[in-house]
This record gives sequence, structure tokens and C-alpha cells, in this order.
Amino acid sequence: MLEYLQGRIIKFLPKAIIIDLNGLGMRVVMGEKSLKEMKQKHSEIPSEVQILTYLNIQENKWEIYGFSDETERSFFLILLNCRGIGPKGALSILDTLTPEELYEIASGRENYARLQQAPGVGAKSAQRIAIELKNHLAKMEEYNFTSKKGNDLNSYSQADLFKVLQNLGYRTSEIQIALSNLSPNLPVTLAEAVRELLKILGKG
Repeated sequence: MLEYLQGRIIKFLPKAIIIDLNGLGMRVVMGEKSLKEMKQKHSEIPSEVQILTYLNIQENKWEIYGFSDETERSFFLILLNCRGIGPKGALSILDTLTPEELYEIASGRENYARLQQAPGVGAKSAQRIAIELKNHLAKMEEYNFTSKKGNDLNSYSQADLFKVLQNLGYRTSEIQIALSNLSPNLPVTLAEAVRELLKILGKG
């Protein structure tokens, strides 16, 4: 994987930047949010920069994608692991929703319908993406989003768990069976309880 590029920004394009690497011009595609941030930080060009990257290799072309920080790149890679989402689709979703909002959808605290705000994401696609995102909850939690919400510890009920699974698209009958099989000694956090329920549902 191409971890980063270090050189001089010599040109801003509508959806990319051109970086000069000792005489070699590299085109780096970026999302709208990150590109806007880059323009603000490097208002005068040429300007020295080090940017995190992802190299996308296809049969007929290679493209380099750039990111403002490691969180954005990590969530970009998580989205790429969802069926039907390519690099441009992942950038589009990250331009529409923050990583924390994606975490909230994956954990079920936000309705997956919010994904439909991203261009090209319909109702069925949003539900599928949300279900696939939940497989990456452990990775998302490395960014400590739960403590930012401040409402995860010892503050949830069976009704909260029901709503979470409902937001993830599960049927009432499936949710009731999963809740009945959940250990009476509930995990400390909502996220941990959701993971346990998803394991139960996965066995069904």
C-alpha cells in the first residue's frame, strides 16, 4: 500500500491536487471536504505537503486517493469493504457523513436511512451498507467515538437494544428471539450488547 506522498502542491483541480515529487507530477484524488481543508492550509502554492494515500489499482488505470487524516482513510477502507462501493462512492459517503455518524449507523443508534443522503445510495443500498458496516464496529471503536457520545455506559435498556436492531433492518420477530437469548448479565456498554446480539442473530 502507498502510505503517503511528500512533496509540493503545485496545482488544485476540482476533485484532486497535483503534487510535484522531485519533478514527477502525481495526481491525487480527494473528497470535497478534504480538498477544501487542503486549500485552506495551502492557500499559497507551491506548498510543501505530506498526505496520507491509498493506491487503487484497476486493470486499465491506477489512481491515488488522498486523505486529511488517518480516521478518514480508515473509514474509506471500511467502506470499500462493503459490496457495491468503489473509491468514488466511499469518498461521496464521507463527504456526506462524518466517521462518527457512520459509527452511529453501524452501532444502530442512528437509522441507516441517513446513508441515503449520499448521492447514489438508495434505500436497499443503505440497509445493506449499514448491515455490512456493523462487521467493522471493533475497528471503528478504536477511534473512541463511544466516549464522545457520553451516553454509552450503564445507560441503556432492552427498548434501546430493540431500537438499535430495528434501525439495522432486523424484523421484530428476529429481534425478540435475539433478546430472549441474550445473557441476563447485560454487558456494560450498549455497543458490547449490540455485538452480542449480532452474534446471536448470525447463528440464526
